[in-house]
Amino acid sequence: MDYFESDVPDGNGLCSDNACPCPEVEIPRGTGYLFIEQSLVDFRRQYPKLNSARKAIQQKQDQMRSGGTGDIIRGMSGGFYRLGPILVCEQGARLRNLDLKVAAEDAKYWWKTGLVPLRKTPLAGSNQTKKEKSAPKDKTRTNVDQASDNTDILKKAQSKKNKEVKPEQSKPGIIDKIKSKVIEIKETKPEPGKSTIIDTIKSKLINIKGEKTAEKQPGEKRTGTDKRSALWLAIANLNIFGLGYWLSGEKLRGALAAILGVLLLVVGHFTNASRHPLAWGLLFMTIFIGMAVDLLFLLQKKQISLPSFFRKSAFLLPAAALLVNVIVYGGFLLYRSIGNNLYQAGLDAQKENDLYGTFSNWHTLSSSYRLSLNPRVVEVQRPLGETGMLINSRNLVEEGQYTSALDEFDRFNRLYPDSLKKTDMADIGMDIYLGWAQELAGQNEYEDGLEKLDAIKRYFPSQARTRHAQLDSVYKAHYLAWGKYLINQERFAAALDKLDYWMKTYPQAEEYQDAYESMAQAHVGLAVELTEQKEYIEAALNLDTVINTYSQSEAVTAAREMLPLAYLNCGKQLSDQHHYLLAMEKFEAIKELGATSSLLKDSDDEYQKTIVLLAKDDGEDGLKILEEAQTQACNGEIPSHPSVGLLIDEPGKVFNCCYLPGISNCSRWGMSSDLVATTPGSLRYTLLRTSSTRKIQSCAFTGWHTLERHQYMAEVVIKLVATGEEVARKVFYGGAPKACPRVYFFSGPTEYLYGDPVMNPTIDEWIAEVIQ
Repeated sequence: MDYFESDVPDGNGLCSDNACPCPEVEIPRGTGYLFIEQSLVDFRRQYPKLNSARKAIQQKQDQMRSGGTGDIIRGMSGGFYRLGPILVCEQGARLRNLDLKVAAEDAKYWWKTGLVPLRKTPLAGSNQTKKEKSAPKDKTRTNVDQASDNTDILKKAQSKKNKEVKPEQSKPGIIDKIKSKVIEIKETKPEPGKSTIIDTIKSKLINIKGEKTAEKQPGEKRTGTDKRSALWLAIANLNIFGLGYWLSGEKLRGALAAILGVLLLVVGHFTNASRHPLAWGLLFMTIFIGMAVDLLFLLQKKQISLPSFFRKSAFLLPAAALLVNVIVYGGFLLYRSIGNNLYQAGLDAQKENDLYGTFSNWHTLSSSYRLSLNPRVVEVQRPLGETGMLINSRNLVEEGQYTSALDEFDRFNRLYPDSLKKTDMADIGMDIYLGWAQELAGQNEYEDGLEKLDAIKRYFPSQARTRHAQLDSVYKAHYLAWGKYLINQERFAAALDKLDYWMKTYPQAEEYQDAYESMAQAHVGLAVELTEQKEYIEAALNLDTVINTYSQSEAVTAAREMLPLAYLNCGKQLSDQHHYLLAMEKFEAIKELGATSSLLKDSDDEYQKTIVLLAKDDGEDGLKILEEAQTQACNGEIPSHPSVGLLIDEPGKVFNCCYLPGISNCSRWGMSSDLVATTPGSLRYTLLRTSSTRKIQSCAFTGWHTLERHQYMAEVVIKLVATGEEVARKVFYGGAPKACPRVYFFSGPTEYLYGDPVMNPTIDEWIAEVIQ
């Protein structure tokens, strides 16, 4: 069953059926009968929610008023403007021939839930209350049919015949293919006129054999040097000097060999033979062996006579040949070994961070041992360049050439972006900026110096953290010197900015007392400067700061001497700016500073002028004093400020105490603005208005009902603010209520009739007469 929402009375109900012979009869809560009309059902079927139904009714009424369609007018006249059912008594239900049981159950459910069945109330003896219930469908047949259909589908799927797969015919295997190929090769015969590979190889072997046979054939007899002597002379030629040529009398060849050797040494030095040690080693050995072979073939064709001392012993020539090579190659190995020692010495110096030792050893190795064919000669060139630039940059820093040092720093990072020495160079970079900042500070260029110090944090954050103490020390000295310099330049505001930063950042520094004195001097100097600029308020604030914050400084004496006059000028300026309360504070403070009599008289005159100005002030200061005075006066106290009620030559104004919180039984109203005090000097009166009613008649009606007539009344009391004395009191009455009627419909045992409220203009007129 569907339902729609309907209002339920808070208490008992009334019979609301117009057709009932006893309308407005009281029906106890939870009882009665509901009469639901078909038109109401039709309407609430569209709007089951109460809010939506109310909106729909409102829309239809609006349309009808504005000239809506006839359907809407007929709908409204049709009666479905009622949003809920009709609650009737038993007699009314019988008159309408309602089904009493259904109507009573509907009423009981409505009382309990606020819901009404969405169907009209059936009549007695009708079958409308019976609901037809449809028989449940028999699903058994449907399921069986479905199962049967599934079985048929399954049978159809199983009844399909499987396709027969025929075996593939066997294909020839790989072995059969190989066999066929072998047979083809066997059956292949060389074509006539073409030689096979075997024939070619045989012909080559025959040619080689013939050449060997030709070589073994005896030739003409040759004359030459003894083979043993020629061999030792050739061995003596295995060096750059070509000594074998000289011993064998081939001086021209010996000179050419020596010249060639020197040229090779020169070229090897300037091209740094150690860059390609294997290539240069092979080149020298090729030349040496070439000279030895050349001499050996030369001595086979030429008979020479060795010097007489070589003929004395068969061992002298071999000993000389071996000795020459031992000296040459031993000297080379010694030369190479010294280069290795230089490399190691440079490496040790590098570990100890000895830049000069590293550079000295590796520079010697790189410049003097290029012919040692030692790869380390090349290895040290990059670190040698890095070390050289480090040394040069450090020297430039020590010499104060910071621009050149920075150029060297940039060049290092450009040439060696991945250097392991970048940290060392970063340390030098920080030294560049530190030294540069200190130099600029010495030239009084503190702004530029600060930029250099700040650049350290941007460019060298790691070094700035590691060397924080050193950087902090430079900052500290920089700011203190900067502040003192600005004081000497009489730029006191800028000096205070720098010194204030210094004192907040380095409160534990040894130089704190120096900065303390400098701050006090800067405040006094700034006060003098501001006084000359007629900025008296700021001047007084700076002197106050010296006295209150830097009381132990030497500048406090000067500040105390200057303060009274500064307060006088400050008060005048504050008064001109309508800051009357602050101005009066300054004038009052002059009395406590031990000022001269003339200065005291001037301050007192200014104080009295300021009170009068404050009495007329409707701004921030005036409102503050006015609110304090209102609170005091309404609480029975005498206002303390001398500006309150001071304007005796002007009409007095009043304040309604009812506007203060905590005042009970008090009435507010829109009093005429001409009567309300808006400045401290115009506040002369307070009033209190209490409102009440009085019963002027009580009319008795049947059924123990009473109708009372009441009249509004307001009592107004006016007092003087200066003394709290009551000035006037009056009670005002509103209009009388209507007379009791002959017939009155009551909703309760007692009801009231009220007259018109008290007329506020009447009260305003009376107040105006009193306060004039």
